[in-house]
Amino acid sequence: MVKIVQNEFKKFLSGKTFIFEILLMTALFTVGVVAYRDMADIAAENLPRAQYYSEEFKTVLMNMDGITFAKLSLTDFIYKNNLPFFLIFIVIHTVNTFSSDRENGTMKFTLLTGVDKGTLITGKLVFTTSSIGVIVLLNMFLSLVIGFFSFGVSDDFIQIIEYIGISLLAILPGLSTAVIVAVISQIRISSKIVMAIGLVSVLVSAMLDTMTSTNRFSPAGALSVFSDQIPCLSTALLTRCLVSLVYCVVGFILLKGITKEYEFYE
Repeated sequence: MVKIVQNEFKKFLSGKTFIFEILLMTALFTVGVVAYRDMADIAAENLPRAQYYSEEFKTVLMNMDGITFAKLSLTDFIYKNNLPFFLIFIVIHTVNTFSSDRENGTMKFTLLTGVDKGTLITGKLVFTTSSIGVIVLLNMFLSLVIGFFSFGVSDDFIQIIEYIGISLLAILPGLSTAVIVAVISQIRISSKIVMAIGLVSVLVSAMLDTMTSTNRFSPAGALSVFSDQIPCLSTALLTRCLVSLVYCVVGFILLKGITKEYEFYE
């Protein structure tokens, strides 16, 4: 199984999608620096546009530091409503890991080497979980580096811990989405169709979760919690992450059951 995970990571880290992901994060955070500085000036000078800022947001802008910038930047990539970049990339990576590998014969070749189906799927699930963690950690690293460079280093230990906690919790809704896509990938249909289903689903779900109460029970509902507020640890975030965890467990069981019961890769 270790070899399976290692091989998947080699493809993941050298892929164009991962490189584009890094460039997109960097671009979003760089634009964010300019935007927040502009908003801070507007709040400081009490210009007309400042009337649309809440008092809490004005205070945050006037006391901006690296960790505060990193927290606000969570809504640029991971906890982004309407256009969920984080989930879009997860769908792409998951389809490449499960559906494309089945379609191009990579899974069948691996099975011919003596690896059983259960080990193969478990290895891919371990990789999927780890790759989502890598994306989250990369997001943390880039936002903190750009934030510290642009707004200074923060010595607020509690804020740092909260930021780390909010970031790591995003792994659960991301993984629940990946597991669902992995289950769909077991159907003998084109990987392009699976990709289309996955992308359309996350886009529609993101819009519904932002505008309605579906985020209370959707797989990635936790990612829309901050659509109208500054990121912070809250009961709403924790409960929705628990819902995502339930989807993960059910999805894992379903995926393992389907793989054991049917000869998808023979």
